[in-house]
Amino acid sequence: MTNFLLELMSEEMPASLIEDSSDKIVQLFCNSFKKDKLIYDNYNVYYGPKRLTFIFFNLKNEVNEILIKGPNVKASTNAIEGFARSQELKLDKLDIEKTEKGSYYIIKKKVTSSDTIVLLRKIMEVNLVKVPWKKSMRWGNGSLKWIRPLKNILCLYGTKKINIDLLGCNSKNYTLHSNLFIEKKIKIKSIDDYKQKLKRININFDHKDRKKIILKEVDKITKKKGLNFVMNQQLIDEVVNLVESPNVFLGQFNKKYLKLPKEVLTTSMIKNQKYFPLFYKNNTLSNFFLIVSNLKPSDNGKKIIYGNQRVIEARLEDASFFWIKDNTSNFKDKGEELKRIIFHNKLGSMNDKILRLKKIAIFFAENIKLENESQRNLDVAINICKNDLVTELVREFPSLQGTMGYYYSQESGFNKVVCSAIKDHYKPNGPNDSCPSTKLSRILALIDKMDSLVGFFLIDLGPTSSKDPYALRRSGLGIIRIMIEGKFYINLNQFIEKSIREYSKKVPLSDKNSEKYKNKILIFILERFENLLKSQGLDKLLIYKALRLGESNIDIHNINRKCEVIFDFINTIKGKIFLKSFKRVLNILESENKLLLKTEVKIVNTELLQSIYEKDLFDTFKRLKQKNSDFNEILKSLVTLSQPINIFFEKVQINDKNILLKTNRLYLLLNIKNYVVREIDFSKIIKGKEL
Repeated sequence: MTNFLLELMSEEMPASLIEDSSDKIVQLFCNSFKKDKLIYDNYNVYYGPKRLTFIFFNLKNEVNEILIKGPNVKASTNAIEGFARSQELKLDKLDIEKTEKGSYYIIKKKVTSSDTIVLLRKIMEVNLVKVPWKKSMRWGNGSLKWIRPLKNILCLYGTKKINIDLLGCNSKNYTLHSNLFIEKKIKIKSIDDYKQKLKRININFDHKDRKKIILKEVDKITKKKGLNFVMNQQLIDEVVNLVESPNVFLGQFNKKYLKLPKEVLTTSMIKNQKYFPLFYKNNTLSNFFLIVSNLKPSDNGKKIIYGNQRVIEARLEDASFFWIKDNTSNFKDKGEELKRIIFHNKLGSMNDKILRLKKIAIFFAENIKLENESQRNLDVAINICKNDLVTELVREFPSLQGTMGYYYSQESGFNKVVCSAIKDHYKPNGPNDSCPSTKLSRILALIDKMDSLVGFFLIDLGPTSSKDPYALRRSGLGIIRIMIEGKFYINLNQFIEKSIREYSKKVPLSDKNSEKYKNKILIFILERFENLLKSQGLDKLLIYKALRLGESNIDIHNINRKCEVIFDFINTIKGKIFLKSFKRVLNILESENKLLLKTEVKIVNTELLQSIYEKDLFDTFKRLKQKNSDFNEILKSLVTLSQPINIFFEKVQINDKNILLKTNRLYLLLNIKNYVVREIDFSKIIKGKEL
């Protein structure tokens, strides 16, 4: 069994990009191996701050023998002799193969490990120069682009070195032990040798093992101290990629800093220092934290702990100073300072944004019939929702905008409803984040997101392919989720139109262009809605595609409600029976489509209804049409058609010799179909489920 080992060692890479980059590289390899008929049992990918390691087990050619085609037997002697020489064979060793185009000299050659090595070299050299790094750089005199300067390439097939030339970076048969004090070459003979020698110098190249070591140490320390550790998956994944030899130490800061808002403390620890905050048993934040170091010092980490404690206390001292300074100023009157905070140079200042939000809020309040007290609270919340952008703490910790606004508004005496709206108006921050929890916070979040979305579209800065610098896809999905969860019955067309009109002073538009941008934004939001439904299952997407939407009145909440109702209906026993019976109607109408197209008037002639079965179906249909129920009741009433339709098909011969009887029966079925599909085209659901 011959294994393939590739280690790409560079200067320290950005921890957040390592995993994604490794996945892209291995996918390139797998695609090339498949194309070039290389097979393997399985593979492993390992990554760390400096090393990307790829191991393919029992890698070999899919075929044991290859056929090399030479010149035609009628070719010149020089051509035939040249072919034989190129393969290091004599003329009498060449075979002949007869084909439709003539007879050719061929060579049947057994595939050796040398052939596999040649192929692997080609694959590596072709693929490694086109790795799609999110960020890359060049260095020295080389032309290779890599995430960080590439220091070493270790490449082995079994025990044999593969000579790769990567735009001047050549592969070796050794790895490097490299840090600030040492750079030592360590010769590697095989995969097992690689694992043993890295272990000997205390380097753990397996990211999964490093994670287990960290969590084991965390558990040991927290149990000893009687503290709680709350898993932060993003942080643990990032820290795992910051160290090759993880060691965990317990630090603490002065308890006086616990008076600060907990978000200030956790942000400083997590985002700035990559520490793990710890909590007391009652889940309140403690003054203890965990440090993950790449060093294992002889003093049990005393100097590391001391140094990190000094760093975090210095940061928290600054935060404490800013917190006191911000609270001594008047938070309510910071609105004037928003005039110097630019939202975008083409869209004006944050103060301009506030003025737009006030106008949009009036439209929104009128549409959902917001009560007077809530309108007053909304107006207050809009006035101060961006005031924390000019505070010292938010300048230090930009990710805390909204959160600090909540604390400052509390300190300034604003009511709980207003404070909560300020805190939550940036939510949801992603597909996994929760939506704002109160009605007021949902409205504020909705109009803020719509204003941003419309603004950037009006200056043609909408998302392009994979690029979305202003997170407009997230805003679009947020608008949809808030409308659905907040149960806001809002005409999305009018909502967008209102927001576009409020930009008229900054971005002058003709009526024609205004309509163009409105449609563009509407399509963008509906695409996000499609993606949301797709993530919930294929049936939901089929239902949405089948709904007949009023183009001038798109109501996301109502559309979603209908999708839910239909989804529940088609998954009941009665719903499935209805779909089955309605499918029979669709099939016969499709087969007789040419006949139906010949006549314009397709009214059912009751005098031509001969049997009790077709009369019963007509009467059931007539009663159904007379009911003026809501959407839910209409859907439920459709099941009353199932039995009469099935009996009709079993007892009535549609294809009657009398063409008048036949067409009349088809008209009956056509009228039923047109009634059933007037709001939702069930034929699309039926066909979609069959695919």
